[in-house]
Amino acid sequence: GTTVEAPYTILNGPSTNIWASCKMEMLHWIPNEIIIQCGTLDKKMGILKTDNILFEAEGLASAAATITITPTNITIEGEGTFNEGFFAFKVLEMDKFNKRFSAPSDTTFDMKLNLTLGQTAEFRWPSANSSLFKTYLPTMTPLTVTVDSEGESFSIKGDAKMRGGEIFYLKHNFYIRE
Repeated sequence: GTTVEAPYTILNGPSTNIWASCKMEMLHWIPNEIIIQCGTLDKKMGILKTDNILFEAEGLASAAATITITPTNITIEGEGTFNEGFFAFKVLEMDKFNKRFSAPSDTTFDMKLNLTLGQTAEFRWPSANSSLFKTYLPTMTPLTVTVDSEGESFSIKGDAKMRGGEIFYLKHNFYIRE
């Protein structure tokens, strides 16, 4: 087979610089394996703003990841840090996600990310815009976020120290002190 490579490249962004490299193994004229390595340069934090089907976040982030794509599997592995902003898992959208992606597929998806949350990383539940619960969740050790499509599992494992917060219920705010 033939190998096509994009060497280590630095992309200059408005808030941080990103590095990336790519290697693609070809089987005849068809890509058989693609490996993308990327991240923020020197782990410097950059502005993150995302709103997708299951996750919303605004804040500062740094990361390093390897994405491997084959005809039968997509795998993401890496580590990241998030701080000075908010994040929310869209638990109210899980049914839409399952309906859209639960169809049988020949391609599996696996992910293992180690995430560190800083002192000012705010968790909002059940969504970013209509939160019943808000709290700061710094981590002493990274949280491990794992997706195993063959085992049909999603997990977040680790310890986070809740540093106060707020519960909004029936037009009243209740404050949680550290």
